[in-house]
Amino acid sequence: MGGLNRSLLERATLLNSQLAAAGQPTRFKISVLREQHRMHQSICEVVSKLFYSNRLVTVPMVLNRPVPSYVGKLMLGLPSLCKSRVQFIDGGTEAKEEADGTSLFNEKEVSNVVKMTKYLVNKLQVPPASISIITPYEAQRRRLSDKLQAESDFAAVPSVGNVDGIQGQQNEIVIFSTVRTYKGSKKYEFLADEGRLCVALSRSKELLLVFGDSLVFQNSGIQALKRVYDLVIGKGNTQTMKNIARNFGRE
Repeated sequence: MGGLNRSLLERATLLNSQLAAAGQPTRFKISVLREQHRMHQSICEVVSKLFYSNRLVTVPMVLNRPVPSYVGKLMLGLPSLCKSRVQFIDGGTEAKEEADGTSLFNEKEVSNVVKMTKYLVNKLQVPPASISIITPYEAQRRRLSDKLQAESDFAAVPSVGNVDGIQGQQNEIVIFSTVRTYKGSKKYEFLADEGRLCVALSRSKELLLVFGDSLVFQNSGIQALKRVYDLVIGKGNTQTMKNIARNFGRE
């Protein structure tokens, strides 16, 4: 049963370890990624420190990419973008997670993600096809998709999917809606899965916006989330929607 929750790489690594412990030859040759050709260097630095023992290197082609015009415009209103293309948008105490069957949603976060998407498309002229919105929860995915369809006048709606579905893909901008809020001791399921967390944080080429509750990342007791807090939120790369609205005007 436990094997169903492991990736093929994790199962191969475990089998190799078991064979080596028994003094038998290993079966699989496993190579760890050393160079990356996708993420802006500041995104890569977070992913590398979190999941690759700080050994992941950005190739010169990526280092020399021109800065997209929308990033330059965003930097004028959000100076922390000059330091890092990973920004955490904190929902604060207003956000609330709710159950929908076996899934979860966060209506305030849905609203904030849609507002941010409209800023990007309407005010900064980002093509909708250059934005991917991902979330671990199907109930959140449905609400995000429905609200974008209902409220936007875009020529095309940005893709809205789950974390597993974006594996192997990439986009200019990725918005990661984490859904969960901090209510004391609890399990955080998908957010505690380092494989899924790595996928979610490593799909963006130019800008990664993580929406969530900073207290979850700071106090959940989950090591990977605490490291995200230290590398992103703890270094001041955090915003609120009030701050974003103040800098870019209301929709």
